[in-house]
Amino acid sequence: MIPVITGLKQPPAEWVARLREIDPIRDLVSCLEFVWDINSERWWLFECVPVYESETGPTVPLQILEELKGPDPELIPETCPLISHRQWLMFQKTGRWARPSWIIQGTKGGNLHSFDSATVELLQRTGRRSTPHYSGELPYADFDERVVQQILKMNKLYKVRNDLDAFRQENTGEGARRQYREALRSARAAQLAFLDEQFEEPAGHFVDAYRKGEYDAVGAPKLDVDWVERDAQESHNFIETGSFSTKPD
Repeated sequence: MIPVITGLKQPPAEWVARLREIDPIRDLVSCLEFVWDINSERWWLFECVPVYESETGPTVPLQILEELKGPDPELIPETCPLISHRQWLMFQKTGRWARPSWIIQGTKGGNLHSFDSATVELLQRTGRRSTPHYSGELPYADFDERVVQQILKMNKLYKVRNDLDAFRQENTGEGARRQYREALRSARAAQLAFLDEQFEEPAGHFVDAYRKGEYDAVGAPKLDVDWVERDAQESHNFIETGSFSTKPD
């Protein structure tokens, strides 16, 4: 069990119980934990990474691990630490590297805290917004089944990626390669759908207002239909082949 950090706002017990049902704590696997962000007044989910040496190397970068084991970064303000005071505090209590993963807000269950470089490139090349909603950009929301469904989708995507790596290493032959290509195509489609859902709420409001002519009065530019079509083509190319036909701006 992850110890409770006293002095910090704690989530309701029923939230924690539900989170543990879908994301149990295991010694060698990351788990999610609630963290209250006082600045934006939103609940976040941190991914708590266990510290050990795996087949592919350490689970926590050595520089970060040194800082986690070192003094509280708040006591050395003249430096530019790689970790926050909250991350340092959580490591002292849990022995794990806690990093922001999910922001609970809006009506769709929330959104990722940040995108990796590969996801940023994917979003740019397909004409999508390449930065997630910042904490507080969408209305406050409690932890509920909408969040649960998003977490399950995220975990499934991670599992598919790992399963595909193992499948590629263990299977040969044209039949296996064809099965692998189809699995990749399905995984890429699921990845785009997962990302799109995080932007669906404000995008839906924009499209509705645009169709009603609410932007005409303020002189908003007309949508570039050609670019819309090119973005759709890039999405199709990515799903089918994993590649793109154009370069991002």
